[in-house]
Amino acid sequence: MKEIESHTMEIYEKFTRFIKHKLNTDPFQGASGLVQFKGNDKPAYLAIQQVQQGEKVQVGTCSYNVSIDLYLNGGPSNASWKPAHPDPLPPAEDFPYWAFQVFMPVLCICFPALAACVKNF
Repeated sequence: MKEIESHTMEIYEKFTRFIKHKLNTDPFQGASGLVQFKGNDKPAYLAIQQVQQGEKVQVGTCSYNVSIDLYLNGGPSNASWKPAHPDPLPPAEDFPYWAFQVFMPVLCICFPALAACVKNF
């Protein structure tokens, strides 16, 4: 019992494998009679629920033959959906990159040329 209560994936798989394979072939005596599982799935309806205004509301059903009814209690609603907040604008550049774009070519081209002219005279 402690292994089943531990909720590990290994124990869960072992437990379901036992129910699906062993109990299908070997019934056992239960308190109310012979216990045997035939098949793993019972045809039934699935409820489709949505939280609306803080309460869980059933908004549709899906049957075992895959027919879907989404008109129960007004159906699913996207009234709580809001568009995403806009991305913030990037901060203004406070470093004067234009100074490098103007003065660096002047320093790299004009000063060596001026120095060569001064040295040759």
